[in-house]
Amino acid sequence: VLIFSVLSNFFYNALRVYFYYHCNYCAKERYSKDLVNETFESMLDDFSFTSEVKVIYQLMVKDLLNCDAKDSKLQLEKLKNSIAETNVRIEKLQDLLVDGKIDSKSIFGDNDQIL
Repeated sequence: VLIFSVLSNFFYNALRVYFYYHCNYCAKERYSKDLVNETFESMLDDFSFTSEVKVIYQLMVKDLLNCDAKDSKLQLEKLKNSIAETNVRIEKLQDLLVDGKIDSKSIFGDNDQIL
């Protein structure tokens, strides 16, 4: 099976919009969206799956979605922890600044950027 990478584009001509696909490699050949869609749909119609394959596919998709959700929750938790740690560090710096143990130059230097 040979699959071409395509990119959808459009251009305006006399208040009409023409959609087409072109090859990403050479960008010379262009095909109307209708021709590409009909061809692709006919290719998809040729696929047939047994009921066992459908069940396996559904299980795989569910597993992937659960993994993504778990990964997202883990990443969100890490970000929340990082924000909390940064807020604690800011509070400590503010306390040191207010207590006179450090001055603003030791934090920002001469150019108002944190060192």
